[in-house]
Amino acid sequence: MAGITILGQRRTVAELDTAIRRVERARREQLAAAGRDPARVRALLRLTEDYLACLRQSRAILLWELPQDPSPEAAGRYPAALETGAAG
Repeated sequence: MAGITILGQRRTVAELDTAIRRVERARREQLAAAGRDPARVRALLRLTEDYLACLRQSRAILLWELPQDPSPEAAGRYPAALETGAAG
């Protein structure tokens, strides 16, 4: 049963990684659209940054809760799990 939970957590981490990449791409597009005047999209950027922070914190907590696999293969897949705790 624990294996199913771990698999679910790893799948959720992968989904969070995908969401983080999408939000970061959207943030870059917002900055590009603002051009030289980021004040026009400042509130939107602030919300995007807050959302990114929440996603990253959720990811860090999930990784912190996962059992640690010290193998080099695992370190390549989940480096934050080996380097950081929930505080990231």
